[in-house]
Amino acid sequence: MYGAIVRNVVRPPLQQLDALVRLGVATIHEAMGRRGLMASRLRPIYPGAAIAGSAVPISVAPGDNSMVNAAIEVCQ
Repeated sequence: MYGAIVRNVVRPPLQQLDALVRLGVATIHEAMGRRGLMASRLRPIYPGAAIAGSAVPISVAPGDNSMVNAAIEVCQ
């Protein structure tokens, strides 16, 4: 299996992420051209929860958590 770690991920400024917290998911989804919306069955664990941040996508084989561990190391 091939694995690659990208260490120089370009992330948006924190001010932009702070602004996203105040917007609704539907607004952000539509502004992004209706891409990237997660399944509607996914819900916050408690009412009123909100989060915004940059993602660190990974690709892993079933049962192999090595890239999960690597991604955690490079997260900010």
